[in-house]
Amino acid sequence: MGQSCRECIMIDSKLQGLANFTTISGAAIAGVGALSLTQWLAIGGFVLALAGFGVNFWFKVATYRLQRRELQAKLAGKLPS
Repeated sequence: MGQSCRECIMIDSKLQGLANFTTISGAAIAGVGALSLTQWLAIGGFVLALAGFGVNFWFKVATYRLQRRELQAKLAGKLPS
């Protein structure tokens, strides 16, 4: 009896996981289907703009750090002026 009860719990757990997966999948498909092509293009453009901003920001921070290190090295006399 103990073995079959454990099997029931395992099967119930797997069925619950499958039910959660199908619910989330159905919601995702409904969300995707609810948007038109124009809306998807707008979302894509927004994501690309955010990615471009992130890359530019990272580049500026890296450039600033490099220039600061170079200036500190010049002030310490390690680099020629």
